[in-house]
Amino acid sequence: MVGGVCQGMIGSRASRTRSGAVLLVAALALSACSSTSIDDGSSAQPAPVSSQPGPLPTVPPQDFGSPPPFGQGDLDAAVQDAVDGLLVAAASGAGGSLDGQTGAITRMGSSGDARLGWLFSDLLRFTQG
Repeated sequence: MVGGVCQGMIGSRASRTRSGAVLLVAALALSACSSTSIDDGSSAQPAPVSSQPGPLPTVPPQDFGSPPPFGQGDLDAAVQDAVDGLLVAAASGAGGSLDGQTGAITRMGSSGDARLGWLFSDLLRFTQG
């Protein structure tokens, strides 16, 4: 008898759960289909969007100073060897690494050529992950 009573309780609980789920789905469907706008009797229209760009803000000019000196023509042979070594180190392995390239980095930096600064910053971006 206990088994029958438990079975009846489980059956009615499952039935209540299904009924609750059906009611929940119906309530969600009704709320999704209902209108959320409130008619206040006014006939206000949304503001038109202009396809013409507006004026740009005026910004006072800024003086960034003189550009740094940069080399002209080919690099010195020792500096070119340093660059080649760094490129090989950066391209080797998974993601590359500049470990052990202190001498090449020092040679590039001591050259005073600003072009190498851009190259080095790119190498750092690619090898630092």
